[in-house]
Amino acid sequence: MKFALSGATFTLWFGGIWLVVGVPFLVLGLYFGFHEHSVSARMKNEGAVATGMVLSKWIATNRSHGSGSNNTTTRSYWTSFRFQTGRGETVKGEAQVDERTWDSLIERRPIRVTYLPDAPQQYRIEGEQSSWIVAFIFSGLGALLAIVGGIVFARGVTHWRVN
Repeated sequence: MKFALSGATFTLWFGGIWLVVGVPFLVLGLYFGFHEHSVSARMKNEGAVATGMVLSKWIATNRSHGSGSNNTTTRSYWTSFRFQTGRGETVKGEAQVDERTWDSLIERRPIRVTYLPDAPQQYRIEGEQSSWIVAFIFSGLGALLAIVGGIVFARGVTHWRVN
């Protein structure tokens, strides 16, 4: 039997490609989700609190161009800050926050930072946007592609073996 792209093997190729693309997205999504969950749990159990200083704050505007008059503009609110760990190390960071938190921040004023003592580059501030959305997008897209690809590929294998 030949295994070239033809009507008989199209479902094998189509499903296989979707499956090969979907599985890495699913794995990445699960990794991001697991990482976010473990960091959040460690912050809750082991996190140290420091008083930092707001260095600056800014708004990033993203425009998406749709057809006709369907242009949309989204804003994301950011702040940069620095804090000192219990060991005296100075850490600079930035975070995306919600609008309410951004409005309450004042440059050169204090900000509360929770960080991991053994990994101070892992920090959170109150009102910081969660990165769960990345995990959900990658996992959902990966699962959809992998499931559809797997079903189509399995049907193609069944059809190919019968012929």
